[in-house]
Amino acid sequence: MNRPAPPLALAALLAWGLAPPGAAPGWPDRVREALRSDLRNAADAERMDRGYYESLAGAGRRLDRVARAEPEASPPDFGPLTLPVGDVREYVLKPGVSAAHRGASWATNGRGMRDREYPIDKPANTYRIAMAGDSIGAGWGVDDGRGFEPTAERTLDARSRASGGSAVEILNFAVPGHAPGQRWEHFSREAWAMCPDLVVFQGTPADFGWDDRKLRSLLPREIGWNVSSYKEAVARSGARPGDSEESCKKALRPHREAILAGVYRAVADDCRSRGVPSVWLLLPRVGKPVAPADRARLVGLARSAGFSAVVDLSGAFDGLDPLGLAIGPDDFHPNAGGHARIAARLDSALREFVNIHRAESTSGGDRP
Repeated sequence: MNRPAPPLALAALLAWGLAPPGAAPGWPDRVREALRSDLRNAADAERMDRGYYESLAGAGRRLDRVARAEPEASPPDFGPLTLPVGDVREYVLKPGVSAAHRGASWATNGRGMRDREYPIDKPANTYRIAMAGDSIGAGWGVDDGRGFEPTAERTLDARSRASGGSAVEILNFAVPGHAPGQRWEHFSREAWAMCPDLVVFQGTPADFGWDDRKLRSLLPREIGWNVSSYKEAVARSGARPGDSEESCKKALRPHREAILAGVYRAVADDCRSRGVPSVWLLLPRVGKPVAPADRARLVGLARSAGFSAVVDLSGAFDGLDPLGLAIGPDDFHPNAGGHARIAARLDSALREFVNIHRAESTSGGDRP
């Protein structure tokens, strides 16, 4: 996958080509160093994103230090919060947890969701939204009930009830550290039994290459080969059962965007086949603005996949002081104030959409 040239690197190349013959001695050397520095910074930023998400549970890691690219021989250690599983998800949230972890209170319900208890059977006169997501969706670093999901649920439910409408529930199936394909695998196993009326699939600027990095360690362990959202792109890559991690890495890397596109298509297609509308939601990270080119590519993939709606909230923190929005100076997960800001934007984005589809759901009878 070709990445756009960093602005400073591009400027340096242009300046070098246009330099007059009488440029000051040593000037080309300074340009070369600026170019090398900018390219290093771009690569370091990518590695920081990769290391942060893949080592989310590792205590004491700073975002300003480049993480070592080490294979994950075992699932990340989230202390009391998770338990390992023998499939492509690697781990899930442990049911019935009540604990303090990394400075925040954590509680999970009987189905291993960071959420309140819900009956499997949807109650009468209830509009049910189900969300697949990662650490931001799960509310990493904030206390129970302070993430954008429970905040948005309270707002939507109160408004609907006040107007004589149905109850509104948002079921949170987000798991910290899960790549896009893992999010959907977990959702597919857990959420459909609860008959959602709307599916929200959370995207992140780190989605590019995230599944690729997971698969390069999973495939050699005979995990992930038959996952429907990965199957087509993995087959095209030429990776084969029994390949080493390094061989899988080389085979998968040119197909990282196709792997993500396959996941997005699987989400939209599955929802469409069940008659359930789907929303792709791009969330921001504090102090980590999304490059316009990356944003356009992500949004383009989501639109091409066929989601019912594409909601881009990546600019929710633009122009604001990151120190007042992050859970800590070394962590770009939003604090409770940041989550409240996301919830307000999400409420505004989904309000009409939810009302339209709620009316269709309550007046059109049961879906096939």
